[in-house]
Amino acid sequence: MQNSSKWEISEKISQNIINKFLDYSPIVLQLLYNRNIITKEPKNKITKEQKNQITKEQIEKFFDPDYKKDLYDPFLMKDMDKAVLRIEKAVKGKQKIAIFGDYDADGVCASALLYEFLKFLGSEPSVYIPHREKEGYGLNIKAIEKLNKEGVKLILTCDCGIRDIEEIKKANNLGIDIIVTDHHIPKNMGQETRNKRQEVKNKKEVLPDAYAILNPKRKDCKYPFKQLAGVGVTYKLVQAVLSKNRQKKKNAEAFLKWLLDLVVIGTIADIVPLISENRTLVKYGLIVLNKTKRQGILSLIMQSNLKLGEINTYSIGYILGPRLNASGRLKHAQKSFELLVCSLKDKASKITCDIDALNKQRQNLTKSIIEQAREKLKELKSDQKIIMLASKNWPASVAGIVAGKLRDEFYRPTLIVQHKKDISRGSARSIPKFNITSVLESCSDLFEEVGGHSQAAGFTYKTKNHNLIFDKLFKITQQELSLEDIKKIINIDVQIDLNNINWKFFENIQKFEPYGEGNHRPVFLISNVEIVDIYKVGNNGQHLKIGVKDKKSVISSEAIGFNLTEGNGHLQIGDKVDIVFHLICNRWNGNKQLQLKIIDIKKCN
Repeated sequence: MQNSSKWEISEKISQNIINKFLDYSPIVLQLLYNRNIITKEPKNKITKEQKNQITKEQIEKFFDPDYKKDLYDPFLMKDMDKAVLRIEKAVKGKQKIAIFGDYDADGVCASALLYEFLKFLGSEPSVYIPHREKEGYGLNIKAIEKLNKEGVKLILTCDCGIRDIEEIKKANNLGIDIIVTDHHIPKNMGQETRNKRQEVKNKKEVLPDAYAILNPKRKDCKYPFKQLAGVGVTYKLVQAVLSKNRQKKKNAEAFLKWLLDLVVIGTIADIVPLISENRTLVKYGLIVLNKTKRQGILSLIMQSNLKLGEINTYSIGYILGPRLNASGRLKHAQKSFELLVCSLKDKASKITCDIDALNKQRQNLTKSIIEQAREKLKELKSDQKIIMLASKNWPASVAGIVAGKLRDEFYRPTLIVQHKKDISRGSARSIPKFNITSVLESCSDLFEEVGGHSQAAGFTYKTKNHNLIFDKLFKITQQELSLEDIKKIINIDVQIDLNNINWKFFENIQKFEPYGEGNHRPVFLISNVEIVDIYKVGNNGQHLKIGVKDKKSVISSEAIGFNLTEGNGHLQIGDKVDIVFHLICNRWNGNKQLQLKIIDIKKCN
């Protein structure tokens, strides 16, 4: 059973907005409005002239972010001053420093960034990245004891630590200071109540007793932007330290900018919103990445058949990021870290080959598990609003990927679990109207560990609790989600005509790049167009290519639907259709052509 989609067109902008900003086309203004860059009316008691000036500045900042002006002061982040002083003390006193990173691409990039930074200051840090299967996420007691034996006096976490209460207490008892750099939601305790909107109330935030905690999501942190990736938080720390270090200040600006290739990879790979400060970091990060001098990244780019100068957010999110994640999923993330800091071409090439082999293995494993899961879901009832599948043969390391793909296909909260004799571990992916981490935390009596974001969570539980957990989640979803909520929604930015599409229009759309979470590639709708050509393309005829015209068209426009042949065999020449699409540029043999990349297609009623 697969989900049919529901189309929702964004609220149309008013004529007043169009009249206010005559320098921009109505379609561009609509796209800006959909992304909350411009709004309806002033929210504060300011004049319309002031509001218009603010909005104009916001538009300019969105289209052309400035590295110097648009990054916030790192000292606005809670505990930043303490963290800076402690690092300076450790470096000056030649204390042993350890970096404790996470095993995903964000954590590995953050670890590499801190490693390069501490070496820049003259320190020789050690790096500890836990084994995903054997140690799990975050700090652990055995690792802290090991670092203590090595004489470590200061641990800097990357992309983890905010929930490690007992582990940090252990470090304190051993005389080790810990600076947490993280972006995950802190642990909450206390009585929890839920309503239809999945809000968990009366929850008290509990923070570990670390020397300093850098996390914009902590409630007492006034940092203006809350959505930094883990690598973004570490970058702010580096910014802060270098701003106070007179000895290194002269070369600090250039050093900071050359770190942005690591920042952009971690930020895109972690799927954080590409708005505000993240947009600035990503825009300039892409410039640096396309000029990178890192042998490890250059080798990864070459192995991935990418070219410098052409790398974008898609290249990172779907090609480079998954490769960096593969080593942590199937072996050990230390290999990805070593690649990022490698300065030897031959060594980098060897590591890249190993990582590429692991990525292919990961792809095959994921494909196999998804096929097995689909078999189990053949009997899925249309009114069942949650999926929870488990197997002893499904590694927890790829559970998140599988859960995400099944969530997209069946459009309902999905949990994929590796069953073991005593403790089971898994990942969840959810839909916008269901905060999965909040829900799992409300069932905390049945779980050993829960952590994550509103749309993604990791968890462990005693295997004997499996049926109890499914029953409780089934009950919650039946109460809180309607059948409409689990109907896949395609959000459409704006309806246009075929005669709107030209190279000038495409250039205006390109100004919205870089695309990503919070700033998706624009989605357009054309209605009541006639199919004048239709044929199958691809090795197995799996892609649908059609030519379409409307009443005003002189020539037809070409549309391509990848993997859309199945389910659209009823379409034929002469049919009138509505098409939801992205506008892309198709390049071949030195030629280029604007093309409609079909997201969904329906016959006109």
